[in-house]
Amino acid sequence: MVNLPTIDIIIPNYNKGKYLNECLDSVISQTFKKWKIYLIDDNSTDNSKEILKKYENIKNIEVIFLKENKGPSYCRNLGIKSSKSEYIAFLDSDDYWPENKLEIQMSKMVQQNYHFTYTDLNFFFKNDKNKMSTSNLPNFYNYDQFILSSTMSTSSIIIKKKILENIIFKNEKHEDYIFKCEILRKGAIAYKIN
Repeated sequence: MVNLPTIDIIIPNYNKGKYLNECLDSVISQTFKKWKIYLIDDNSTDNSKEILKKYENIKNIEVIFLKENKGPSYCRNLGIKSSKSEYIAFLDSDDYWPENKLEIQMSKMVQQNYHFTYTDLNFFFKNDKNKMSTSNLPNFYNYDQFILSSTMSTSSIIIKKKILENIIFKNEKHEDYIFKCEILRKGAIAYKIN
């Protein structure tokens, strides 16, 4: 593996206790180990807090418990603000990654000098991992292409932090779509990593 920079992974969570272990364990078991998680719990009322306490002593996992529910935009923006790495990835707390995701995606980003990448994804139906469909996204998106077909999953993207200049998640519906649109509108190209 090339000498790759560290990456910060931002995970907002609200009442996804059912999926949290699988989500976090999928990061812990990555073949690429130079990561730090900022998990922002949005004042969950399920068993999330109990589950997260098991991970609090892992040095590269920082759990932030909010005292009131602020929404996913606030959580992701707090994660971006807390981040100290050159690269940022996002992972929703009810999603998980295959174990070589970060290694493959980061290696390709560094080799090709890409600043914004995404991957295809699998959708599972009613918690049945045998029933799934796989997306087959285009090899890249510019702004005009993206607004016509917007299936790039936030949990699949990695961004070089410097391209975010003054771009934040807005506190409105489809905040992640608007966030990606704003990055691409500034002239960035998003490249798919297989």
